[in-house]
Amino acid sequence: MTTRYVVFSHGKDSGPWGTKITALAETARGEGYEVESVDYRGVELPADRVTRLADVCKNLHGELVLVGSSMGG
Repeated sequence: MTTRYVVFSHGKDSGPWGTKITALAETARGEGYEVESVDYRGVELPADRVTRLADVCKNLHGELVLVGSSMGG
């Protein structure tokens, strides 16, 4: 069975486990997904955020669903 992941990408003024992501993560887990949330705190440049997101995703083997909010979208 293929592992399925939801990867959350937060906005600039929030954190990896804010209220919105925490609530959505519970829903995703209830549907059988593993959950990851990328931590961009201290990362200012959009290109560096993309690099961090790609680094997280390349280590997840299975189906990915990306969920972004604000600048994380």
